[in-house]
Amino acid sequence: MAIKNKLILLVVFIGRCSFAQVQQDGFIKQIIDLPNQAEVPSYIYHQYSSEKIANSIVERIREKRDFNSNFQPYFDFKDNTKILLQFEEKYITSIQENCFLNLHQTGGGNGANEPEMRAKIEDENAGLKLEKVYVPGPENIVNELRPKYAYVQFTKSKPGLTQSKFWVSYGNVFAVLKDEIKQRSTFTAGDSFGNVALHGHAHSFDWHGSKSDRVEPYWEAQIWGKLCFGDVDYFLVNCPTMKPITQTGMIELKRVGKPIVDCQVNEAGALMPFNP
Repeated sequence: MAIKNKLILLVVFIGRCSFAQVQQDGFIKQIIDLPNQAEVPSYIYHQYSSEKIANSIVERIREKRDFNSNFQPYFDFKDNTKILLQFEEKYITSIQENCFLNLHQTGGGNGANEPEMRAKIEDENAGLKLEKVYVPGPENIVNELRPKYAYVQFTKSKPGLTQSKFWVSYGNVFAVLKDEIKQRSTFTAGDSFGNVALHGHAHSFDWHGSKSDRVEPYWEAQIWGKLCFGDVDYFLVNCPTMKPITQTGMIELKRVGKPIVDCQVNEAGALMPFNP
């Protein structure tokens, strides 16, 4: 009986150690250790939140793609950028109730509406096959993990880096995300839906970049995992060249409970609040 009890205790101890190993630093070890282009096991989506899975995917990108022996730091994307997600004021209530949704969840959007092709590119950027067979729709829990797209704004000037061009058709409100969201976000110099050979794969915000002579009119952020108004730091409205927010829109935005500020362009060309 004593031997049996010791075996039980040993099994429990090993189980706890294994669980601690999986949870170490908030990352999922099974994802970090996956070989390139491997399929994410389906049980992962039922065992962990989309935010934790997202953190692990971005950490895997950071470890396996962003750092090597030839690494030459160029720019600090983590400390000298903001992520701005643009949306139309008519969606404020919907986002408040359902969070930000992507093309795979809604079936349409302001950008290129080719969900299967976008899913393939997202898998390439993740360096993993996120599911065996792509299934669109809000019922598929994998789609909550897939990215929501935003702009990268530079808060510090650097030769060779130009600010993103904003598209009026994408909306008249900017959600400036909390810096901590960068831990589960990636970015590309250019549209990730474009040619990967031209723009390269997505990088973590810990990547310090490499100098390029190519001038990009658009720097894109991909936010992985569930994204809600709780992840917003503040809102920017009445930005230059953008349609002013309506009185009704302002009332709805105030209900969210986040700071709302008019914006201006700073010396780096970034959209920033007055008196930040």
